[in-house]
Amino acid sequence: MITAAPTPAARPQTDPALDPIRDKVLAGDRLSLDDGTTLYATRDLWSVIELADLVRRRMHGDKAYYNINRHLNYS
Repeated sequence: MITAAPTPAARPQTDPALDPIRDKVLAGDRLSLDDGTTLYATRDLWSVIELADLVRRRMHGDKAYYNINRHLNYS
């Protein structure tokens, strides 16, 4: 039986520089190059993960896909 992983409790955002980025993500707006630089430079990794997961769920739902590649060596 396959079950979904439990959603972790919301963590407080610790980097105030992520506030405008969070607002853009929630509004569905595109991020700028400066926003990307801020995401790359922040030490608040969990907030970045939560923002990325929010975008992923909005685009693809709560489904995960995988691919199995098998390469048979006949020698």
